[in-house]
Amino acid sequence: SCFLTSDVKFRWKFKIYFKKKKNIEKRMELPNVGKNCSLSTCNQLDFLPIICDCCKKTFCKEHAHYDNHVCPTATLKDRRAPTCPLCNKIVSILPHESIDQKVNDHIENDCKSDLAKHTRSQRCIAKGCKNRELVPVLCSLCKQIVCLRHRHESNHNCPGENVKKKRMKLLENLQFLLEYHQYPTME
Repeated sequence: SCFLTSDVKFRWKFKIYFKKKKNIEKRMELPNVGKNCSLSTCNQLDFLPIICDCCKKTFCKEHAHYDNHVCPTATLKDRRAPTCPLCNKIVSILPHESIDQKVNDHIENDCKSDLAKHTRSQRCIAKGCKNRELVPVLCSLCKQIVCLRHRHESNHNCPGENVKKKRMKLLENLQFLLEYHQYPTME
């Protein structure tokens, strides 16, 4: 080291100094601490990332809630029991079912409130038909409400039509008996 000139010594010390400084800077950057937000529009480096318990992706604090990152599996975790807005009864829902659809089905079929009964009473009686007319159409035979599409007896499987057919058959049988069978007279 005694043979080195002052210029060389300076360069050598300078190199050592910058090597130490680069190592310090690398340690200061902390590239392996934290994770980026999984939301494609955010991608923010967060030092305290939150892992979604449904989709198992990492998010920053702003996007950690199910609604904020539009979690596709949040409905499996969401275990709220909705209540019917008409009768305040709790509607049971399975994890894969839609809340809105299930409440609507309850109102259409099982709801005990007066408003639901009134709307159900205005519904067409034909199987599978849920049409409601502004002016209800009554079947002339069974006296039940039907929609315009099912107003004819044959279109809504009218129980009154069966009664009408039975009466017609009885009348035909009676006429047959009267025509072909003569009863003894008292003469």
